[in-house]
Amino acid sequence: MKKRISAAGALALAAMLLVTGCSIVGGGKSGFQPKENCAYIEKDGKVQWASVETYGEGAFSEEEMLASANERIGDFNRSLGKENADPLPVAVVSGSLKDGKAVLVTAYDTPERLVEFAQSIGDYNVGFTQMSTGTIDSMAGELNSVSCLDYSGKALEDPAGAAKDGGKLVIKAEGPGLIRTEDKIKLVSEGCSLRDEHTVQTAAEGISYIVTR
Repeated sequence: MKKRISAAGALALAAMLLVTGCSIVGGGKSGFQPKENCAYIEKDGKVQWASVETYGEGAFSEEEMLASANERIGDFNRSLGKENADPLPVAVVSGSLKDGKAVLVTAYDTPERLVEFAQSIGDYNVGFTQMSTGTIDSMAGELNSVSCLDYSGKALEDPAGAAKDGGKLVIKAEGPGLIRTEDKIKLVSEGCSLRDEHTVQTAAEGISYIVTR
């Protein structure tokens, strides 16, 4: 008989994170295939979060995991009076148990909601304490007041100008965490660590800025 897990347990899948890497095959929501705790930012600024952990075979079923997650998320949405909103504040995108890995992907109506929800359920595997998105034009003043580097590691005196397209997405995050972007990354603030053209580890302290191209 399979062992049931609590709703809190299903939503704390990252508590025993033992795997590494974060990859996307094909881009877009359908291509989000995370291998560790990771925020995925689409080109329009929409945000998803993946919780990943190893699990023992037969510990629980995929149906139990999803049912528990939906229960806890439903309680949160109702607490905001938005259980029938479109989009929902928080929603389950997918959940799977495969090859010893439990993966739960959730979507949020705003980047700020990811932080709010994580704090409300005590999911400290979400290291971000602040997250928002905007455009080059809307954040030019902030960008030009911090030290930024392009993809090659070159320091930029005018980050907003170097980005050229004022409508390009800017991600602002405080606290450490892994962020994957749908579009390629053009520049990041100092303290960030680029893994590849789509993936960045934000600074351990302070606010990180990521600009896509």
